[in-house]
Amino acid sequence: MKAKVVIGGRESNLFDVLVGVKQGCVMAPVIFNLFLVAVRLACRSDLPSDAGVPFIYRADGSLTLSTSAV
Repeated sequence: MKAKVVIGGRESNLFDVLVGVKQGCVMAPVIFNLFLVAVRLACRSDLPSDAGVPFIYRADGSLTLSTSAV
């Protein structure tokens, strides 16, 4: 696939796109989530455990928080 960059009305020369996914591809959310996991792991190794904003998430499909989770 070929692409070009447009900035301020000026266009670059065409270049080959060798990596990535097309817009609307079903793999895009999966690859994005893998990227976020890598970013989280990189940040966790460099930051103290009490830095940042804590968050609670659920993986069981329920939208309500139990009182023990808060």
